[in-house]
Amino acid sequence: MIGRRNKIPEALGIHVGRDTLTIARVAKRAGELELLQLVHEPLARDPGGWPVELVGEKLRKARKRINLKAEQAKITLSSDLAPTHFFVMPPITGDQLDEALKLQLQNKWGNTGSELSYQFQIVEKRGERCRIFAPSIPTERLRLILGSFLDVNCMIDWMEVEGVSLANLFVYSGLAGTKPVGALQVGSNWAEIHILRQKQIVLSRAIGKLESDPSQTDSGTQTRVEAGGPGAEIEAPSLSSSYMGRVAREANKTLDYFEIELLSPAVERLILVGETAGSAGLPGFLAEELELEVDVLDTGNRMHDATGMYQANVHGLAVAAAIGEG
Repeated sequence: MIGRRNKIPEALGIHVGRDTLTIARVAKRAGELELLQLVHEPLARDPGGWPVELVGEKLRKARKRINLKAEQAKITLSSDLAPTHFFVMPPITGDQLDEALKLQLQNKWGNTGSELSYQFQIVEKRGERCRIFAPSIPTERLRLILGSFLDVNCMIDWMEVEGVSLANLFVYSGLAGTKPVGALQVGSNWAEIHILRQKQIVLSRAIGKLESDPSQTDSGTQTRVEAGGPGAEIEAPSLSSSYMGRVAREANKTLDYFEIELLSPAVERLILVGETAGSAGLPGFLAEELELEVDVLDTGNRMHDATGMYQANVHGLAVAAAIGEG
């Protein structure tokens, strides 16, 4: 039989982190993914800021190394750009619920979010109350972000927040099930803990670094090899014991709140994500302090890496954006 060969669908996954930009081109095959191209660049910006000129420069540079045209292009944003809030609301529905949530979000944003783009989903119903997951972003910021990609002929089809991307990645990798699991994103001066249950995000909380708390030891300078060629690798910086201690204490507060205040089963496993997730001593330290199993993210063997550069804890959220909802 002679006919046109069906092209394997490809998707572009983009992760805008707090200080990095990662773009992954992924081919979707039955039951397996293939990472075809990967770009990972530092992107220094203020929290909540979108430096248009710098982003444009990074995207033009990336375009020389990766094909930005795909059947679908999806992006996941860090929580400083599109924060997630969880609200406890009475069991109202429809326009009433929408208006109530809009008011709550406007109160959270204050004067910085006069016009918001937002979505919401009920994650749990209990008695006369329900908990609602609601990510949001100022509409003007959203326009700036989409405009930056449009300037390099990359049309964004879908946008989501990191917690949702983590849930999708954990489901795909077989890390999410009926039991709750924690995901801890760790940067050199920030962290964020997420809890997933029933294959969805049910709690997120950011952890900031104290200004007086150094994030690196005196000798722990970061060695970074740009992810621009086969075999390139990103080494994690050393983290100070005081900073690791703060992350452990704040993570423990969140885990206690989830178990005690939300009357939920205890989290027994924590997965580390982020460029500093592989810092020497961090997994063992957290395992001892939190008294649970701690591992650095490993997405398993369901994805073929044609680039030779893939590190799950560093690049996984860009791949998750490309995967989309499982």
